[in-house]
Amino acid sequence: MYKTLSAPHIAQIEVTSLCPNRCQHCYNFWRKSGGFEASASLTLTQADRIVDEIIAHHVFHIVITGGEPLANKATTFHILERAADGGVTTSINSSLISLTKSDVDLIRDLGVKMVMTSILGPNSETHGEIAQNKSAFDLTVKGIRLLQSANVPVSVNMVVSKKNHGLIRETGDLVKSLGVNIFNATRAGCPGNCLDFSDFSLNIEEFRSYLETLHILGKEENMSVDVLSAYPLCGIKDVNRYTGFMGRRCMAGVNTLTISASGEVRPCNHIDTSYGNILQESMSEIWRRMIEWRDGSLMPNICRSCKILPWCGGGCRMEAKMRSGSISNIDPYACPSDSEFVYDQLINRHKTKVALPEIVRLNPKIRRREESFGATIFVDTHFGCYLNPDGFKWLKMLPYGTDLFSANLVERFGRVKDGFIEGLFDRRVLLPSSPNN
Repeated sequence: MYKTLSAPHIAQIEVTSLCPNRCQHCYNFWRKSGGFEASASLTLTQADRIVDEIIAHHVFHIVITGGEPLANKATTFHILERAADGGVTTSINSSLISLTKSDVDLIRDLGVKMVMTSILGPNSETHGEIAQNKSAFDLTVKGIRLLQSANVPVSVNMVVSKKNHGLIRETGDLVKSLGVNIFNATRAGCPGNCLDFSDFSLNIEEFRSYLETLHILGKEENMSVDVLSAYPLCGIKDVNRYTGFMGRRCMAGVNTLTISASGEVRPCNHIDTSYGNILQESMSEIWRRMIEWRDGSLMPNICRSCKILPWCGGGCRMEAKMRSGSISNIDPYACPSDSEFVYDQLINRHKTKVALPEIVRLNPKIRRREESFGATIFVDTHFGCYLNPDGFKWLKMLPYGTDLFSANLVERFGRVKDGFIEGLFDRRVLLPSSPNN
């Protein structure tokens, strides 16, 4: 179903399970269970072992998360420094509650690409109730301002549940008033130790309504809005209208994995199953065990035969497991009766050809890794595309920093595959030539 990579593109590292918040929706399933992660934090020695594996396997990007990564600052900043030295880009997910000016200076100087934080409502009352920390809102806002003062890029995510789904617009307006232009709103998923999430889970009407509110917010306020979970496209339904929300296929065990604060490796941060411990085994051994996430074994039967599967991916497996008892069940937000409607929209949409500018340049931020099937191309902090051996050989011939005429490229190299050059432009491997490139 998916290509098997030599290693993940992205590794999320939970440097600690400690956190000043106790968010009611938190996917850190051990928080209330007293399980093996209850008080785990990575040491510097353990962090070195993990980063060594990441660099050796040519992983492109690290997301440092938790728990709260700033509850283990020594290890967090050690990983950032090691990653910078090893050519691995980084980002941080943090509540910002314990952020200081000296922390911000280090984050800036170590080249962190983005710091993402959570705001759960438009005021301290709503945010504090959901985070179960009355002081959290003010401290998070203070942290955002500290990062902005040092020109560190900041984004905000709002976890959307029955507790706050009517407050998306107000929360987005607050985020914009803080000077942040990247606002994500992601439906709350049922944590791994939760027996009843009915007070939080959105129904399908609330789910679609929240997408509409987020879409309108982005249009009216000229904000970059997105979702951070994999949604089934038949649940989104109107994919032509919500184009920006349909690119989040589940990549757990496909191009990403999560390393816990005790070294246990899971396909993603929501999944409660470990496939091995990276402090005891190599990443490649653990990665091979995740084959069921790539070969379609966990996909519901109804999704396997669906015409929109190549665009969709079937939604979230953990949400299926926690809401219906099996990881191979259908995502609770899937609406198979709407799949034909979605298919018609997708087919018509993909008939539109990408318009190439007259002159392009190779994106200086691309990185590449050879694979058994050719190569993976990574663009800054995001996946770019896969290339077969011919396409990869061709790409390596292109010089950096040189203007290239699109017509000449199509004429000389279009034979690699019809639409190949247009595809590279669409994936930002090629950029319009300008003085800023």
